[in-house]
Amino acid sequence: MPSRTDADPDASRRFWWWTVGSALFAALVRFRYVFEPLAPDEGGYLAIARAWRDGGALYTEVWIDRPQGMLVLYRIGDLFTGLGLGWLRILAVVLGTSGIVGVAWMGRQLSGRWQAGAVAAVFAAILSSSPAIEGFTANGELMSAAFVVPGMAITAAVVCERLDRRWLFVAGVFVGLALSVKQSGYDGLIGTGLWLLVAWFTGWRERKDLIAMGLWLTAGLAAFLGLLFWHGSTFGWDAYFDATIGFRLHSRSAVSTPQWGRLAITTGITVGISIGMLALAAWRMHELGRSLRSMLDRRRALAVCWLVGAGLALLTGGNYHRHYWITVVFPLALVLALVVTDRPPAADGAWPLPPRELALACVVPFVVTAVLLAFPGLEQDHRLEQNRAVAAWVDEHGEGTNGILLPICGSADYHVVAGQTPPYRYLWVDNVVAADDAIDQMEALLDDPEGPAFVGRFQPLTDCDDTGRIEAALERNFVQVAVVDGIPVLRRR
Repeated sequence: MPSRTDADPDASRRFWWWTVGSALFAALVRFRYVFEPLAPDEGGYLAIARAWRDGGALYTEVWIDRPQGMLVLYRIGDLFTGLGLGWLRILAVVLGTSGIVGVAWMGRQLSGRWQAGAVAAVFAAILSSSPAIEGFTANGELMSAAFVVPGMAITAAVVCERLDRRWLFVAGVFVGLALSVKQSGYDGLIGTGLWLLVAWFTGWRERKDLIAMGLWLTAGLAAFLGLLFWHGSTFGWDAYFDATIGFRLHSRSAVSTPQWGRLAITTGITVGISIGMLALAAWRMHELGRSLRSMLDRRRALAVCWLVGAGLALLTGGNYHRHYWITVVFPLALVLALVVTDRPPAADGAWPLPPRELALACVVPFVVTAVLLAFPGLEQDHRLEQNRAVAAWVDEHGEGTNGILLPICGSADYHVVAGQTPPYRYLWVDNVVAADDAIDQMEALLDDPEGPAFVGRFQPLTDCDDTGRIEAALERNFVQVAVVDGIPVLRRR
């Protein structure tokens, strides 16, 4: 039950001061990167969204292994790019706020204390916006979390009996929205399912009530997925299914060529920036002489189940890039906040934690963020400058040609930088390697006299083609005419 301190109107005011302040901090960090070039993935997604907007058939002429919800968001974000391509990241600024506010609200409700919510907001803001895990980009994990967290907040309200169980229908719709952005957006679904399972065996609720809760959640999810799949079928069901589900299963996932080495590296990065928070939580549990299990009740267990679900969602991926960890940091921030605030509040109730403890918990991610804000070039892919240089060279020397350049084996954001529609379906090297028709299509494009007038060797051909067919097609049809910022540029004979 809420404490006397939390029932005080001053407690609500303090809670919202901390929550709004945390959200503003994250927004300012992300807004700094509005003035920096787009990351390769962002540029690729934007190029595909624009091609779809201009009439290209999604999943056939214009191909991507992401659900259409992500492309819808990118088309919305494109409305702001008239101010500069980086303004696409308004998506990250706005959608990132949803997760911070939702986690803060959950912390307050699950603990019954405003301090837990305030600390959850601080931890979530600092971790989720950290440039160390690419928290400033409009990536699928961050945008998916913008729907996962509100869905989990609704679930928390049902668990705390603030809302009727029928509200889980709405939570199910939010799960569907998250899945429409990124296939791994089911962490909240797994977390809720685990909580229902634990509640079944612990007797936290009557079993018939748990069954009804599960049915309402499933109904909401099924209703939205039905609409999503119906819309996907308008592109051609086989093409839609293969791109969004089949391709991911067979090309890069936990069961198909997973990048375990990269997972180890990105795990180290995430643990590194959260080490102060983890240490403070461990010290608090030692100070109280308690184990994590002893701290679980029917409310706080929901946060732990969500964290387990996020970990599983992360592991089912395959590339394990740094931004994959954004899925984890929201429930991680919530769990850590519940642990470190599990003690009587300070006498004045003004601080959720003693200032020294809060500073020690946040100093590492804060310093890392400050350094990367001051030197944003440390975070930039070198291909960003190369793309601009090559696009400028083609613009200067492309008179009498169609002015189109094909990046080999891919530099996804080149097409946005150059202002061209992608001439080739597959924009990422993983796609070229895994797609059955990738080499056939590229060879035909290179042999076509009306095909791209230029080719840029951004990556070695051995990265995407071990047959030698693409190299032979280049020798038949192209000759090298320049080296631009280290990139060999070929022109059609």
